[in-house]
Amino acid sequence: MSRAYRGAGKVIASHLQMGCTETRVPALFDEFRCPLCDVRSPLRTFVWEQMPRVSDVIEITHLLMSSLDMQISEVVLAVVILESLLSSANGIFQPRSVRPILIASCSVACKVASDGPVTTSELCAAISDCFTNITVCQVARLEEQLLVLLDWHIPNDPFLYNARCCAVMKEGEPLEEEGGQCSVWEEKRPAFTQSVGHWFATPDSWCLAPPSNHAQPKIRRNSH
Repeated sequence: MSRAYRGAGKVIASHLQMGCTETRVPALFDEFRCPLCDVRSPLRTFVWEQMPRVSDVIEITHLLMSSLDMQISEVVLAVVILESLLSSANGIFQPRSVRPILIASCSVACKVASDGPVTTSELCAAISDCFTNITVCQVARLEEQLLVLLDWHIPNDPFLYNARCCAVMKEGEPLEEEGGQCSVWEEKRPAFTQSVGHWFATPDSWCLAPPSNHAQPKIRRNSH
């Protein structure tokens, strides 16, 4: 899944680098007012006051999505949700709001795309090792804030999901260098050796390729 995580990170970074009009960011999405990390967190120094490097956005996206053990359907849905927010709330995507918005998008995506029940406490536990100040209540409030701004509407156009899947996988192709520095998540070979042919229907009924005989059951990882 590293290719998908990397591709999602690059797509998200491209939106951040487009620039936007400074606007009021809701307190829940403002990491300076509602911090995600305390002094014990390895990510404390990652609070962004200025525009982060593309490699930094890729790194935090990869870390969050891998901690949540997100599958391709969830990754694509998270990107669609985030882009829907940006189109409806212009200017909300600031360096200080990237991580809270990303957490909210991934959390909602995991719940919507999963076949089984996914609890907020389970998601919170999976990322609490890195975001050491986050609580179950805070994750739930981030989800609610996101859905309120989206007017409780998530796009259901299958062509949109197919297009975003192709974009994520294309952007996830490993490069030797990124922004003058070797990427943290660079791979010698692509995570997927063949092109992705998944066709995405609405979030209510994902149409994915049949799993292989060696596929392992999906287990949402908790903190260790």
